[in-house]
Amino acid sequence: SQPFGAADGWLIMAIANEAQYRRFGAMIDRDDLAADPRFTDNRKRLQHRDALAAEVAAEIAKRTRAEWIELGVRNKVP
Repeated sequence: SQPFGAADGWLIMAIANEAQYRRFGAMIDRDDLAADPRFTDNRKRLQHRDALAAEVAAEIAKRTRAEWIELGVRNKVP
């Protein structure tokens, strides 16, 4: 987990497993992240953490913390 800048402040996402990662990608309208060879499993995501964080940060910045929390609860993404 790491902090990301939402439209109105910081937010921490804590994706703990593959199912959550796939739901998270769908939640941020980035299903392509699950198919990207750099991010197909946790080991690879850690190896390419900076690239993944940049992709995620760009999406998180588009909404407020409250919007992300609501989406996270609805999609079972912590």
